[in-house]
Amino acid sequence: MSDPNSVTWIFLINGCYWDSFRTVFFGLGSLMVRIYAESCCPDEAIDVFREIQARGMRPDTVTVMSGLSDIRLKGTLLDVYAKCGSLKNAYSVFHSDGHRDLVMFTAVVAGCAVHGMGKEALMIYSLMMDLGIKPDHVFITTLLTACCHAGLIQYGLQIFDSIRTVYCMKPTMER
Repeated sequence: MSDPNSVTWIFLINGCYWDSFRTVFFGLGSLMVRIYAESCCPDEAIDVFREIQARGMRPDTVTVMSGLSDIRLKGTLLDVYAKCGSLKNAYSVFHSDGHRDLVMFTAVVAGCAVHGMGKEALMIYSLMMDLGIKPDHVFITTLLTACCHAGLIQYGLQIFDSIRTVYCMKPTMER
């Protein structure tokens, strides 16, 4: 481009304008998704979210999470991230909400189990105990699986023993 003419300048300015527009639109769109979600307007939040996608932009985890006010949906999203190997995003979802329930704890431990991260699963279990959340048979089975996949047999045996003594559950073939 040794001799730019007016057409060249128009294309350059237009490109910069649209690039700036995309950046501003994405930022405003993400903000709008959050405002609608927090104002109990889920249909509008989803419409804006779809518009962001229709314009070829990929919403980030924060934008996705702002549209998910139901803790079960967050648990599902966490489960999908964890099982697909995106543990960074799974942890982001997990730590984004102070109101974690058994579903969210089970999902993150399942992700750790799938990827052989038994020590991380035990840390999540410890956090759950500190928060006073009682495990169910699904959580215990998932935690035992995490211990098994990571070779933490001793920890697994301790957890298995606690089924009856601490949680007053009857051990079965499944757990």
